[in-house]
Amino acid sequence: EVKKLVGGPSPAALPPRTGAPTPRPPHRAPLADEADRIAAASVPASLEPARGALVRRLRDLATRPELGPDRAASRAAAAIRRFHEDVWDATADQHAALTEQARATLAALEPVVSARVFTDLVDEQVRQSVRALVPGVELEPLWAHLTGGPPP
Repeated sequence: EVKKLVGGPSPAALPPRTGAPTPRPPHRAPLADEADRIAAASVPASLEPARGALVRRLRDLATRPELGPDRAASRAAAAIRRFHEDVWDATADQHAALTEQARATLAALEPVVSARVFTDLVDEQVRQSVRALVPGVELEPLWAHLTGGPPP
């Protein structure tokens, strides 16, 4: 992307001289705040690269007022999904143990549900265990804050 700078900033682009905060795009604050919160959260060392990538993506979106809240929310959703995919991949060596743990936890349900349903329950329990490694990195609250509604 090539940017041309012609002359100095217009008076409207200058920060107010009253000490009031500089106006920000409406989606800037929640994206930047979420990036800061995630950056400060404790995660296992193996997940730090995934967290760093998510924080960079969210901070980049926070600097893009041209996107508007809906497009920013869609891109933030994609970044959060990608983060969870990266976390899943980074924890692949733990999946077998987590699956066994989930089977043991859900054992009482096995005789009363179909094999397919039980497998789905075990899979969801494993995914919840992996997500628990990075608590609070969720799409729904950020989406609702940016767009005023639930994610599609």
